[in-house]
Amino acid sequence: MQIITEGHADTVLMEILRVPYRLINKSGGGKSQVAKAMETQSNKDFNKFLVGIIDADTENTNKTRYFDDFTKLKSDIDNKTTLYKKNNQYAIELCCPAIERWLLDSADSIEIDLNNFGLSKDIKQFTKVTKSLGILKNNDFKNFIRELNTRNAPAFLYLNQLLDDLFQEAGVSRY
Repeated sequence: MQIITEGHADTVLMEILRVPYRLINKSGGGKSQVAKAMETQSNKDFNKFLVGIIDADTENTNKTRYFDDFTKLKSDIDNKTTLYKKNNQYAIELCCPAIERWLLDSADSIEIDLNNFGLSKDIKQFTKVTKSLGILKNNDFKNFIRELNTRNAPAFLYLNQLLDDLFQEAGVSRY
């Protein structure tokens, strides 16, 4: 099993949600890179269990069309999270349109003040932080994600349940 993340913020999210680090493939190049990594892995081992963490952004390249053949399995509009499947591959889409909005909406849902974590509620400022390579070691951001998870933000509960189900289906221990 392998979890392929779109960006650094997705990688931190998976780490905080206790996905074993050895299972995280940090593609770090957007949705097209996740598609490329999934396609490459599938060509090497068709039966490999893969999960891509993607945004619902408008990136539209030949590589992102890879996801066009995926079937929607579950969608939770309130939590802005959708699960897609194709063979042994899954895509979890956090939107709208990107993980930054998903995280800010999660914070709003349980009334977390981002100032307590040295973060801005302004989407442009928040995105500058999440897009930097330093996010991987940014303790304020990590503590923010931990707080969302600990306080059971509804989107986090939903995502955790999806991950639990996928780990169980793959026969892999998450913890």
